[in-house]
Amino acid sequence: MLAVSGERSISIQVDFETLGIKPKGELFERASKVLDSLPAWNNRSFRLALFDDLPKNAAYELLVSYVRCQEVIFKHYGIHTERWQARRLVDTFINACLRCGLRRAIEFRDHIEDAANTLDLHSVALAIIREYETYCSQKAGVDKHVEAQRRLIDSKREEFLIALEKRDGLFCNECESLGELRIDHVEPLSLGGFSVLHKLQILCSFCNGRKCNRTMYYLSGRKDRPQGITEPIDASNQRYETQSHRH
Repeated sequence: MLAVSGERSISIQVDFETLGIKPKGELFERASKVLDSLPAWNNRSFRLALFDDLPKNAAYELLVSYVRCQEVIFKHYGIHTERWQARRLVDTFINACLRCGLRRAIEFRDHIEDAANTLDLHSVALAIIREYETYCSQKAGVDKHVEAQRRLIDSKREEFLIALEKRDGLFCNECESLGELRIDHVEPLSLGGFSVLHKLQILCSFCNGRKCNRTMYYLSGRKDRPQGITEPIDASNQRYETQSHRH
């Protein structure tokens, strides 16, 4: 009962899929609109003004990198994107933003916040910083959930194993192997899975390692995939460069 009630409360509080990041959402649209309203990068007076105003320069670079990273990393994101893929794309997106402007903008957070009420550039930059802070908070919530559920399964491992053997038999649920068996969460803990019997299964170490923090559909997809295709399409593998915004 405690696991069920915990499941309800966590599912409401934590966004396990995108950790508060909205791919191609309202913030992306706002950032794009602000950049479109600014002079082109080859405008000399505009460039000089940015060089003379470090907080403004940091805010501008943040918007450019935010829009560019959203366009590239979330290019194929949509209704057919699996939850584990969305999570990987979001983590890739945040790491890219940290490398390409977000970290520097955070250093000027106070200056950006002071001007946010009067300047659209700073207002959107502040919103991006706050979205990152939400991401960090959400990620901490996920980590706390994962740790708690791992402790639970460690404390009841033998009990779960006996119950799973009685329910399913003692073999891999994917390949029916009898060796090196592991208790696996059907839904990964990092995506909101729980250490309760109806959400557990037995996999061999090989299938468990292939599945990793993905769903079972990933294993089935690999098994059914036409010969010659070895990996699913994942936009997070794409290379990208952050470029200055141009008209």
